[in-house]
Amino acid sequence: MPLLIGGATTSRTHTAVKIAPAYPHVVVHVQDASRAVGVMGNLVSLDLREGYADENRQEQERAREKHQSRKAQPLLSLADARGKKPAYDWSAYTPPQPSFLGTRVYNPVPLGEIVPYIDWTPFFHAWELRGIYPKIFEQEGVGPRRKSYSTTGESCSIKSCANDCSKRAP
Repeated sequence: MPLLIGGATTSRTHTAVKIAPAYPHVVVHVQDASRAVGVMGNLVSLDLREGYADENRQEQERAREKHQSRKAQPLLSLADARGKKPAYDWSAYTPPQPSFLGTRVYNPVPLGEIVPYIDWTPFFHAWELRGIYPKIFEQEGVGPRRKSYSTTGESCSIKSCANDCSKRAP
């Protein structure tokens, strides 16, 4: 049973040093949830599984070696650390006055005016379709399919924002 670890609270090094050695099966650090589909595809594929797992283990071994080769810095005693704390004189500080106080109302901008300025590249990356928007549509063989994803994404964004914005309209 493979274990996928990821998100903002973990790192590749932590996964390699602390988690992978303690778990008997494949442990893979996944940067974010959008990458999990590709990782799982490699792990369930009979053709790709062993090669992917071996490459992952080698990468984790390199990370462990790099982590172990760093020299640990000696820690200060508690008394020395307290002796080095910064001293601030807040009694002499006057915070600057903000340029604006109160509520600021922004007039809503029609979503149709914003859509042409959206960079859809992250949308395609989430679906593991590599390329930079709008050049991604020019790639031979996959351009039309990617164009259909873009149209769907734009349509969903417009509907979602229109519904959300209408709820907040005064």
